[in-house]
Amino acid sequence: MKSALCRIAALVALAHAVHAAPLVTAGKPAEFSIRVVGDGALRVTLKPLDFKADLSSNPALLDRTDAPVLRLQELNEPKEITAGGLSISIKPDPLTLRVSSTEGTLIQELSFQNDGGITFPLDDQPVLGLGEGGPMPGKDWRHDPVQFDRRGRLDTMEPHWQSDAYGSRNPVALLVGTRGWGLWFATPWGKIDLSKPETGKFIPIEAKDPKAMRQTFGNQQLQ
Repeated sequence: MKSALCRIAALVALAHAVHAAPLVTAGKPAEFSIRVVGDGALRVTLKPLDFKADLSSNPALLDRTDAPVLRLQELNEPKEITAGGLSISIKPDPLTLRVSSTEGTLIQELSFQNDGGITFPLDDQPVLGLGEGGPMPGKDWRHDPVQFDRRGRLDTMEPHWQSDAYGSRNPVALLVGTRGWGLWFATPWGKIDLSKPETGKFIPIEAKDPKAMRQTFGNQQLQ
């Protein structure tokens, strides 16, 4: 009996000695943080540890450095907090952020993938946003419907100038779900894939030679 108790004690000690799994992004150790930026609004950041700035620079965001309500470099079990009037849960494998109302109604869920992408569920309601303009029109473009609901296609988020149609295509990685959620992928630049009916995905841009990535007159008509 005494030896059995010793074995149980040893198991308990080992359980407490298990180390949390380090967070990784783009194959590098990473830090995950959440900041409250308004009532019902959060700024979520996942960055490599070798990125020394506290936040990435973006002229569309206020230059503010509010202290994070949560900062993690490793995670082994789910965590739950309440901030900004929202209930927030985080779990590992893959790193997943779930945001709900304080009454328990799911607002949105982000899953950070190993390939750098971020997936999120879609519902049966229209998704607005992604900037002004629309798909390249055909010959009879005046009779084509303007695309307000962005579901059902991959948006490469490339600017285009089309003076004979809907005007300039000025992409913005802002999504507004009419069921009551919003997402803005501030950095890095990337594609928005809403082609699947139940799941959307943010796909970060592939780093290339800046000259090869630069737009020219020739690719302005590409969609």
